[in-house]
Amino acid sequence: MKLILFLMTLSIATGAFAFDRTERLSFSGQASDYLRLENEVTETRYRTEEYADTCTREVPYQDQECETVTRYRRDCRTEMEPVCQNVTRYRRQCEPSQRVCEPGRRECTPGRRICENIPGGVDCRIENGRRICERRPDRQECREVPGQCHETPGYCREIPGRCMDVPYTERECRDVPRQVCRDVPYYEQVCRTVTRYRTESYSCMKTRQVPYQHTVRRDTAELEFNFKDIAGQSRMEFEAFLTDGGEVIVKGFDRSSRPVVAVAKKIEEDPRTVGVDTNRKIKFDVTFLDQTRELAPIMRDISNAQMLMGRVVFETGRIFNKDTFKIRMNVTDRLGTLVNRDLDLREYGIRDMETTSQVAIDLAALNLPRRGRVNVEFRIAVDLGGMVLNDGLVLFRDGTLQGDF
Repeated sequence: MKLILFLMTLSIATGAFAFDRTERLSFSGQASDYLRLENEVTETRYRTEEYADTCTREVPYQDQECETVTRYRRDCRTEMEPVCQNVTRYRRQCEPSQRVCEPGRRECTPGRRICENIPGGVDCRIENGRRICERRPDRQECREVPGQCHETPGYCREIPGRCMDVPYTERECRDVPRQVCRDVPYYEQVCRTVTRYRTESYSCMKTRQVPYQHTVRRDTAELEFNFKDIAGQSRMEFEAFLTDGGEVIVKGFDRSSRPVVAVAKKIEEDPRTVGVDTNRKIKFDVTFLDQTRELAPIMRDISNAQMLMGRVVFETGRIFNKDTFKIRMNVTDRLGTLVNRDLDLREYGIRDMETTSQVAIDLAALNLPRRGRVNVEFRIAVDLGGMVLNDGLVLFRDGTLQGDF
């Protein structure tokens, strides 16, 4: 099953289409019909042809040619040239001296209390013929010593100014001898013998390439169509032609009151070659289906796409035939591709809603390694089991989303 590629024609040739004749066929309910296609493949060739003409040739002759030539001689002299340069010099710069005076001040020391410890000593007495001694406790004696003040007279002193050498720039110039040379032009007449040419005409025969069309090959194709109108009341215009590559191109243009889709299957082909000419007899079964029903899943954009707990969920048009509905999925993360393939019907679920169908895909069921954030790209399509002939009909829809898995 090829999900991505849906042929809109019976065959596609490489390169640009170049054809001589387009044949048309109208379907309005007949069981079968027939078309004969012809195409003559030509190429431009050239033949050589002689014709009388007038030719020219260049005849040499000698001639004397003179011209005035500019030459130069060297003229030098000594000139005095002032040379100037910046010279750094210094000048003495002093700041004025300063007189600094300090005022007198009165300094006082505060009064203080002086204390000293006096030992208690021992007192003894005689009682009942015994000597009894008792120790007196130590005591502390304190006295107040008054504070003293004295006056310190003020004084003045001279601070001499600071001197420094300050640089300045002065322009100094002097004359320096220099040799100045220049090329002085003068003119001289120079003559020489030269070869010149004059054009001479004469009668001659020339050849030219004359284009003409040459038939390379004649191709014919006989197309036999067997029609089956399942949709009913189908009407369609067909255009068919042969390309220069010998390929058959068929396009269908729906003219039905209700949209139909034409699906073709090639059932027989009999190619024949006579020399370089070709003749092909091809039989097709063409079935007309209800486009609104068969292509309903892709007749509207994908909507409500989201990732919920490792499941990709989105809505499509109503899916009436699950066998023709196809999904291709590409899942990547920052390390690369996790899966890129067509999904089997058993790998996703379909739930019919009022006017749409909801599709759910469990990524875990696809045996993907859990690696965090993933990018999901998917394409839905309808495979009708043959080649769709309707011109310009889109047979797929794409969707993308991101999420954590």
